[in-house]
Amino acid sequence: MNDAEKKTETLEEKRARLLEKQQERDKKREQARLEREVERLELVDRFEDELKGAEGQEFAIYDSGELGEGFFVVKRGASVAFTRYADSKMTPADRYDFVAPHVVHPTIEKFKEALERRPAIGIELANRLGVLYGMKLKIDEGK
Repeated sequence: MNDAEKKTETLEEKRARLLEKQQERDKKREQARLEREVERLELVDRFEDELKGAEGQEFAIYDSGELGEGFFVVKRGASVAFTRYADSKMTPADRYDFVAPHVVHPTIEKFKEALERRPAIGIELANRLGVLYGMKLKIDEGK
């Protein structure tokens, strides 16, 4: 639509045009939401089989789709890893050393790239790992 046509467009026509564009965006968002939901279900199915345990007990999933980075899956490991991290100064390097060995999806290269763009992903994954190691239970018990 050129400038001359925009000037002659009535308010109702403009509203209808903008609503149509909004509906198109809503359809795309809904499609993306459904795709993320299916991908998450596939990850749960895959890692419950591979890791022989349930989500929230043996592994955790973080959906950073709103940030454009996709899903991250971390698995619980040896308790010494959590103890070492809990005793550290919890610097970004400490956090990386704690989280990186536990990342099972996506590849470690993609994890590193995402961390460069969105460093808070490391915090989210460290928190999820903490819960897998029982951190949430201890916090709840203290209340």
